[in-house]
Amino acid sequence: MIDQGGSFFHILIADDEAIASELLRRMLERLLDDLNLKIIEVEDGQKAIDMLPFKKFNIVFIDLQMPLKDGFEVMANIFKVEENSRPIVVIISGRDLYSDDFVVEFEEKIGTKISEFGKKIHLLKKPLRLDNLECILKQCVACSA
Repeated sequence: MIDQGGSFFHILIADDEAIASELLRRMLERLLDDLNLKIIEVEDGQKAIDMLPFKKFNIVFIDLQMPLKDGFEVMANIFKVEENSRPIVVIISGRDLYSDDFVVEFEEKIGTKISEFGKKIHLLKKPLRLDNLECILKQCVACSA
């Protein structure tokens, strides 16, 4: 699905629900089995923020509701990364990413318009489904090509 030329494909999963995180990991391993995956899982937003300077992640999966720092705070830190080095963000939520209340909350908490992320932001609805994840990954491939 994604040609990395033999290098590692780095994914960060930030979700405080261990079962959801493990399910997502297994789904990614199944869908991206042809890649040299390096998946790091963290259970709170602060740990996700702490990881950002040390790895160049290709994709970051973020649950919105986490302890210590929420998903919005993690995204605010990702937004500080230089645009050409910024990872693709996949928000894991039951919420509608395109609803007016989400857009307002995003812009208030991040301090910038959601459109600034362009095609580098996606929503993976809970409960997690393999077909939905596959669709998101195809969109990620399209915007990273």
